Amino acid sequence: MVSIYVMRSEFDEAEASLSNLIGYTRSTNLFQAYAPQITLLSAYLSHALGQTSRALDCYRSAAYLDRSPEKGSIRLAARVGEVVLRIGQGEEEDEEQVQGMTAQVIRECKAYGAQFDAVGRILEAILAREIIEIKKSLKSALEQVTRSLDNHLRALILALMANMYLLTASDHAQLMLKTCQQLASGLGAPEDKADELLNGGSVVGNVPLGLWVGEKFLELYRRAGKDSKARRQTELNAGIQAAMDRILERSEREATEDVGGETTVEDGLPSDGMEVDGGEEGQSDEDGEGDKMDESS
Repeated sequence: MVSIYVMRSEFDEAEASLSNLIGYTRSTNLFQAYAPQITLLSAYLSHALGQTSRALDCYRSAAYLDRSPEKGSIRLAARVGEVVLRIGQGEEEDEEQVQGMTAQVIRECKAYGAQFDAVGRILEAILAREIIEIKKSLKSALEQVTRSLDNHLRALILALMANMYLLTASDHAQLMLKTCQQLASGLGAPEDKADELLNGGSVVGNVPLGLWVGEKFLELYRRAGKDSKARRQTELNAGIQAAMDRILERSEREATEDVGGETTVEDGLPSDGMEVDGGEEGQSDEDGEGDKMDESS
Protein backbone atom coordinates (compact mmCIF):
# COMPACT_ATOMS: atom_id res chain seq x y z
CA MET A 1 0.00 0.00 0.00
CA VAL A 2 2.90 2.39 0.61
CA SER A 3 3.86 2.52 -3.06
CA ILE A 4 0.21 3.03 -4.07
CA TYR A 5 -0.16 5.92 -1.64
CA VAL A 6 3.02 7.50 -2.98
CA MET A 7 1.77 7.27 -6.57
CA ARG A 8 -1.49 8.93 -5.45
CA SER A 9 0.42 11.69 -3.63
CA GLU A 10 -1.29 10.61 -0.39
CA PHE A 11 1.77 11.09 1.77
CA ASP A 12 0.13 11.05 5.21
CA GLU A 13 -1.23 7.60 4.47
CA ALA A 14 2.10 6.49 2.99
CA GLU A 15 4.04 7.56 6.08
CA ALA A 16 1.52 5.94 8.42
CA SER A 17 1.61 2.66 6.48
CA LEU A 18 5.40 2.65 6.38
CA SER A 19 5.61 3.35 10.10
CA ASN A 20 3.16 0.54 10.84
CA LEU A 21 5.13 -1.82 8.62
CA ILE A 22 8.40 -1.00 10.39
CA GLY A 23 6.77 -1.41 13.80
CA TYR A 24 5.21 -4.74 12.87
CA THR A 25 8.35 -6.25 11.35
CA ARG A 26 10.38 -5.22 14.38
CA SER A 27 7.89 -6.63 16.86
CA THR A 28 7.91 -9.96 15.01
CA ASN A 29 11.69 -10.05 14.41
CA LEU A 30 11.16 -9.80 10.66
CA PHE A 31 12.73 -6.41 10.03
CA GLN A 32 16.08 -7.68 8.79
CA ALA A 33 14.37 -10.09 6.40
CA TYR A 34 12.31 -7.30 4.87
CA ALA A 35 14.79 -4.45 5.23
CA PRO A 36 15.52 -4.17 1.47
CA GLN A 37 11.82 -3.79 0.60
CA ILE A 38 11.14 -1.39 3.47
CA THR A 39 14.16 0.74 2.59
CA LEU A 40 13.13 0.90 -1.06
CA LEU A 41 9.64 2.08 -0.05
CA SER A 42 11.24 4.73 2.15
CA ALA A 43 13.32 5.83 -0.84
CA TYR A 44 10.21 6.19 -3.01
CA LEU A 45 8.48 8.29 -0.37
CA SER A 46 11.47 10.56 0.16
CA HIS A 47 11.99 10.92 -3.59
CA ALA A 48 8.35 11.92 -4.12
CA LEU A 49 8.62 14.51 -1.34
CA GLY A 50 11.74 16.03 -2.91
CA GLN A 51 14.02 14.87 -0.08
CA THR A 52 16.76 13.93 -2.52
CA SER A 53 19.60 13.36 -0.09
CA ARG A 54 17.62 10.95 2.06
CA ALA A 55 16.15 9.25 -1.01
CA LEU A 56 19.63 8.67 -2.43
CA ASP A 57 20.82 7.16 0.86
CA CYS A 58 17.80 4.85 0.96
CA TYR A 59 18.20 3.74 -2.65
CA ARG A 60 21.83 2.83 -2.05
CA SER A 61 20.98 1.11 1.23
CA ALA A 62 18.24 -0.95 -0.41
CA ALA A 63 20.60 -2.09 -3.16
CA TYR A 64 23.25 -2.95 -0.56
CA LEU A 65 20.83 -4.93 1.60
CA ASP A 66 19.37 -7.01 -1.22
CA ARG A 67 21.91 -9.82 -1.22
CA SER A 68 19.72 -12.59 -2.60
CA PRO A 69 21.72 -15.13 -4.66
CA GLU A 70 19.71 -14.40 -7.79
CA LYS A 71 20.22 -10.63 -7.48
CA GLY A 72 16.57 -9.85 -6.95
CA SER A 73 14.36 -7.13 -8.26
CA ILE A 74 14.76 -4.95 -5.15
CA ARG A 75 18.41 -4.27 -5.89
CA LEU A 76 17.70 -3.44 -9.52
CA ALA A 77 14.70 -1.26 -8.67
CA ALA A 78 16.88 0.63 -6.17
CA ARG A 79 19.57 1.19 -8.80
CA VAL A 80 16.95 2.45 -11.24
CA GLY A 81 15.68 4.85 -8.59
CA GLU A 82 19.18 6.13 -7.93
CA VAL A 83 20.00 6.85 -11.57
CA VAL A 84 16.63 8.54 -12.14
CA LEU A 85 17.19 10.73 -9.09
CA ARG A 86 20.74 11.60 -10.17
CA ILE A 87 19.64 12.37 -13.72
CA GLY A 88 17.05 14.72 -12.26
CA GLN A 89 19.74 16.52 -10.29
CA GLY A 90 21.24 17.73 -13.56
CA GLU A 91 24.30 19.92 -13.18
CA GLU A 92 24.70 18.93 -9.53
CA GLU A 93 25.93 15.51 -10.67
CA ASP A 94 28.97 14.29 -12.59
CA GLU A 95 27.46 13.75 -16.04
CA GLU A 96 30.00 11.18 -17.19
CA GLN A 97 29.63 9.13 -14.02
CA VAL A 98 25.83 9.22 -14.16
CA GLN A 99 25.80 8.20 -17.82
CA GLY A 100 28.13 5.29 -17.07
CA MET A 101 25.95 4.04 -14.23
CA THR A 102 22.81 4.50 -16.31
CA ALA A 103 24.26 2.49 -19.19
CA GLN A 104 25.07 -0.33 -16.77
CA VAL A 105 21.57 -0.25 -15.26
CA ILE A 106 20.07 -0.38 -18.77
CA ARG A 107 21.98 -3.58 -19.46
CA GLU A 108 20.83 -5.07 -16.16
CA CYS A 109 17.20 -4.15 -16.88
CA LYS A 110 17.27 -5.78 -20.30
CA ALA A 111 18.92 -8.90 -18.88
CA TYR A 112 16.30 -9.15 -16.12
CA GLY A 113 13.40 -8.82 -18.54
CA ALA A 114 9.73 -8.39 -17.62
CA GLN A 115 8.80 -4.79 -16.72
CA PHE A 116 12.42 -3.90 -16.17
CA ASP A 117 13.01 -4.20 -19.92
CA ALA A 118 10.55 -1.34 -20.47
CA VAL A 119 12.28 0.66 -17.73
CA GLY A 120 15.61 0.06 -19.46
CA ARG A 121 14.23 1.39 -22.73
CA ILE A 122 12.97 4.54 -21.01
CA LEU A 123 16.47 5.11 -19.61
CA GLU A 124 17.87 4.32 -23.05
CA ALA A 125 15.71 7.10 -24.51
CA ILE A 126 17.04 9.53 -21.90
CA LEU A 127 20.64 8.78 -22.89
CA ALA A 128 19.98 8.78 -26.65
CA ARG A 129 21.21 11.73 -28.71
CA GLU A 130 19.24 11.14 -31.91
CA ILE A 131 15.50 11.78 -32.06
CA ILE A 132 14.95 8.55 -34.03
CA GLU A 133 16.60 6.49 -31.29
CA ILE A 134 14.54 8.23 -28.61
CA LYS A 135 11.29 7.56 -30.46
CA LYS A 136 12.15 3.90 -31.05
CA SER A 137 13.00 3.27 -27.40
CA LEU A 138 9.87 5.01 -26.11
CA LYS A 139 7.63 3.26 -28.63
CA SER A 140 9.01 -0.14 -27.63
CA ALA A 141 8.55 0.67 -23.94
CA LEU A 142 4.97 1.86 -24.53
CA GLU A 143 4.06 -1.33 -26.37
CA GLN A 144 5.40 -3.45 -23.51
CA VAL A 145 3.63 -1.62 -20.67
CA THR A 146 0.38 -1.43 -22.64
CA ARG A 147 0.38 -5.20 -23.08
CA SER A 148 1.09 -5.71 -19.39
CA LEU A 149 -1.51 -3.10 -18.31
CA ASP A 150 1.05 -1.14 -16.30
CA ASN A 151 -0.64 2.27 -16.14
CA HIS A 152 2.02 3.78 -13.90
CA LEU A 153 4.78 3.39 -16.47
CA ARG A 154 2.37 4.06 -19.33
CA ALA A 155 1.54 7.50 -17.95
CA LEU A 156 5.23 8.36 -17.68
CA ILE A 157 6.03 7.19 -21.21
CA LEU A 158 3.10 9.09 -22.71
CA ALA A 159 4.28 12.26 -20.97
CA LEU A 160 7.77 11.84 -22.42
CA MET A 161 6.38 11.16 -25.88
CA ALA A 162 3.88 14.03 -25.80
CA ASN A 163 6.64 16.47 -24.93
CA MET A 164 8.43 15.53 -28.14
CA TYR A 165 5.42 16.43 -30.31
CA LEU A 166 4.29 19.69 -28.70
CA LEU A 167 5.88 21.88 -31.36
CA THR A 168 5.77 19.59 -34.38
CA ALA A 169 2.45 17.72 -34.08
CA SER A 170 0.22 19.42 -31.57
CA ASP A 171 -2.86 17.26 -32.33
CA HIS A 172 -0.84 14.11 -31.77
CA ALA A 173 0.60 15.57 -28.56
CA GLN A 174 -2.84 16.55 -27.30
CA LEU A 175 -4.16 13.01 -27.71
CA MET A 176 -1.26 11.62 -25.70
CA LEU A 177 -1.65 14.31 -23.05
CA LYS A 178 -5.34 13.48 -22.70
CA THR A 179 -4.56 9.80 -22.11
CA CYS A 180 -1.76 10.73 -19.72
CA GLN A 181 -4.11 13.02 -17.80
CA GLN A 182 -6.69 10.25 -17.46
CA LEU A 183 -4.04 7.85 -16.18
CA ALA A 184 -2.62 10.38 -13.72
CA SER A 185 -6.10 11.12 -12.40
CA GLY A 186 -6.91 7.43 -12.29
CA LEU A 187 -4.11 6.77 -9.81
CA GLY A 188 -6.63 7.18 -7.02
CA ALA A 189 -8.60 10.16 -8.29
CA PRO A 190 -12.40 10.37 -8.76
CA GLU A 191 -13.88 10.77 -12.23
CA ASP A 192 -15.11 14.28 -11.38
CA LYS A 193 -11.64 15.52 -10.51
CA ALA A 194 -12.06 18.71 -12.52
CA ASP A 195 -15.22 19.71 -10.65
CA GLU A 196 -13.61 18.80 -7.34
CA LEU A 197 -10.66 21.09 -8.09
CA LEU A 198 -12.86 23.97 -9.13
CA ASN A 199 -14.91 23.57 -5.93
CA GLY A 200 -11.83 23.74 -3.74
CA GLY A 201 -11.69 20.03 -2.97
CA SER A 202 -8.58 18.04 -2.27
CA VAL A 203 -6.61 16.70 -5.21
CA VAL A 204 -6.19 12.96 -5.55
CA GLY A 205 -4.02 11.21 -8.10
CA ASN A 206 -0.43 11.92 -9.06
CA VAL A 207 -0.09 15.64 -8.39
CA PRO A 208 3.26 16.44 -10.10
CA LEU A 209 2.31 14.60 -13.27
CA GLY A 210 -1.18 16.13 -13.26
CA LEU A 211 0.29 19.62 -12.94
CA TRP A 212 2.79 19.04 -15.74
CA VAL A 213 0.06 17.79 -18.08
CA GLY A 214 -2.16 20.72 -17.17
CA GLU A 215 0.60 23.20 -17.99
CA LYS A 216 1.18 21.57 -21.36
CA PHE A 217 -2.55 21.70 -22.16
CA LEU A 218 -2.58 25.38 -21.27
CA GLU A 219 0.36 25.97 -23.59
CA LEU A 220 -1.43 24.23 -26.47
CA TYR A 221 -4.72 26.07 -25.88
CA ARG A 222 -3.05 29.47 -25.82
CA ARG A 223 -1.07 28.71 -28.97
CA ALA A 224 -4.27 27.64 -30.76
CA GLY A 225 -6.16 30.71 -29.56
CA LYS A 226 -8.73 28.67 -27.59
CA ASP A 227 -9.34 31.30 -24.91
CA SER A 228 -12.26 29.66 -23.12
CA LYS A 229 -10.42 26.35 -22.75
CA ALA A 230 -7.31 28.21 -21.66
CA ARG A 231 -9.23 30.02 -18.90
CA ARG A 232 -10.75 26.80 -17.58
CA GLN A 233 -7.37 25.06 -17.71
CA THR A 234 -5.82 27.95 -15.79
CA GLU A 235 -8.40 27.43 -13.03
CA LEU A 236 -7.74 23.69 -12.96
CA ASN A 237 -4.00 24.25 -12.85
CA ALA A 238 -4.39 26.62 -9.92
CA GLY A 239 -6.06 23.85 -7.91
CA ILE A 240 -3.33 21.34 -8.74
CA GLN A 241 -0.63 23.94 -8.07
CA ALA A 242 -2.09 24.51 -4.61
CA ALA A 243 -1.75 20.79 -3.93
CA MET A 244 1.81 20.86 -5.26
CA ASP A 245 2.63 23.80 -3.00
CA ARG A 246 1.38 21.82 0.00
CA ILE A 247 3.69 18.96 -0.95
CA LEU A 248 6.66 21.32 -1.23
CA GLU A 249 5.82 23.00 2.08
CA ARG A 250 5.56 19.60 3.73
CA SER A 251 8.93 18.58 2.35
CA GLU A 252 10.60 21.76 3.59
CA ARG A 253 8.95 21.43 6.99
CA GLU A 254 10.01 17.82 7.45
CA ALA A 255 13.53 18.64 6.34
CA THR A 256 13.92 21.10 9.23
CA GLU A 257 12.00 19.25 11.93
CA ASP A 258 13.71 17.19 14.61
CA VAL A 259 12.41 13.64 14.14
CA GLY A 260 14.08 12.28 17.25
CA GLY A 261 12.05 9.57 18.92
CA GLU A 262 10.20 8.57 15.78
CA THR A 263 10.57 5.17 14.18
CA THR A 264 12.61 5.49 11.01
CA VAL A 265 13.84 2.93 8.57
CA GLU A 266 17.46 3.95 9.06
CA ASP A 267 17.41 2.66 12.65
CA GLY A 268 17.76 -0.88 11.33
CA LEU A 269 20.33 -0.19 8.62
CA PRO A 270 24.15 -0.05 8.58
CA SER A 271 25.39 3.39 9.54
CA ASP A 272 28.47 3.53 7.33
CA GLY A 273 28.30 4.97 3.84
CA MET A 274 27.67 2.20 1.38
CA GLU A 275 28.63 2.15 -2.25
CA VAL A 276 26.90 0.32 -5.05
CA ASP A 277 28.80 -0.51 -8.21
CA GLY A 278 28.37 2.33 -10.63
CA GLY A 279 28.87 0.09 -13.63
CA GLU A 280 30.70 0.76 -16.83
CA GLU A 281 29.95 3.36 -19.34
CA GLY A 282 28.25 1.96 -22.41
CA GLN A 283 25.83 2.57 -25.19
CA SER A 284 22.93 0.69 -26.68
CA ASP A 285 23.70 -1.16 -29.89
CA GLU A 286 20.21 -0.62 -31.27
CA ASP A 287 19.57 1.84 -34.04
CA GLY A 288 16.21 3.58 -34.25
CA GLU A 289 13.96 4.03 -37.18
CA GLY A 290 11.67 7.02 -37.45
CA ASP A 291 8.09 5.91 -37.38
CA LYS A 292 5.31 7.76 -35.67
CA MET A 293 4.26 6.43 -32.30
CA ASP A 294 0.79 5.42 -31.35
CA GLU A 295 -0.67 7.06 -28.27
CA SER A 296 -3.58 4.66 -28.07
CA SER A 297 -4.00 2.05 -25.40
